[in-house]
Amino acid sequence: RVLFVDAGHPIPGDAIALVGLERAKALGEMAPILGRLTPEIFASYLLRAPSGLSVLPLVGDVLQARQVTPELLAKMMELASAAFDLIIVDMPTGVTNLTQAMLDRSDYVCVVGEPTPGGIARTRHSLDYLRSLQFPNESILLCLNRAPERGGVALDQIERVLGMEPYISL
Repeated sequence: RVLFVDAGHPIPGDAIALVGLERAKALGEMAPILGRLTPEIFASYLLRAPSGLSVLPLVGDVLQARQVTPELLAKMMELASAAFDLIIVDMPTGVTNLTQAMLDRSDYVCVVGEPTPGGIARTRHSLDYLRSLQFPNESILLCLNRAPERGGVALDQIERVLGMEPYISL
């Protein structure tokens, strides 16, 4: 079983729509009862996308953002780890008060970047941030998205600037 967490916070992310759902019960909605749930009951609250993924956005609207704290996120990850074989977290672009709590529970982080000058600069900042937290380099997977077959920034330049080679190019 796989859980997909849309970690858009404080503004809801759009990953829910990308998996074929219009709405799903958010962690912010479960905040008052989360501490009383077993892993099985927690899993039963979640909707399944047509692909079979169970889906959990952190917030369904901006008013729920104050409900989602690092402590609530840690409790959710504890329940989710017991109920699911794999947890995939689609993190927001920036850093929030929840970022550290999400990274602390991560075995791997997939950093997605575009092979354009601006995309490489943003990717470098993301990698520098992870390295500043002493996140192990072997646990960082670099993915280049929208990599053109010709043109764009050359792969050797990307590797030199980022200090690592891409795990995959899409």
